[in-house]
Amino acid sequence: MNINKNSIFIHTFNGSSTTTHCQYPSETEPTHLFIKVEVSLHRQDKELLYPIKLNAKIRDVTLGGSDAFVGTIIKSVDYPDSYTFHKNLSEKITFYYPSSSYAIDRECRNTDSGTGNLIIELTVNGNKSQFKQGFSWSGASNITK
Repeated sequence: MNINKNSIFIHTFNGSSTTTHCQYPSETEPTHLFIKVEVSLHRQDKELLYPIKLNAKIRDVTLGGSDAFVGTIIKSVDYPDSYTFHKNLSEKITFYYPSSSYAIDRECRNTDSGTGNLIIELTVNGNKSQFKQGFSWSGASNITK
């Protein structure tokens, strides 16, 4: 299973997306920071015995030291939908919802930074398990592992 995370920066007034950064002090338009999660499964022509149901959430989001211009940190985000890898279907699953309810930093500034944990919950044939990946985020660039 391959899990990728990317930062998405969205201007709150018009909903337009930029991929570069949160708000600079000289800018007037607030920006929210979202985490887009993509999960893919590499099966090498093998069929799954059971479907794999996935849920995603972000936990323990922190804000590191920065100046007085900081956004509003959301410490816990639950993505609302679950997705399933089926027996004969090869696909990529994306968890991303451009609503302020799913932003980890509302009105983020380019000086904001911190850490968090991505948790992917798996259910296979009634058995549950989870993957946990820590990450670092910055209002000035994409997240890192």
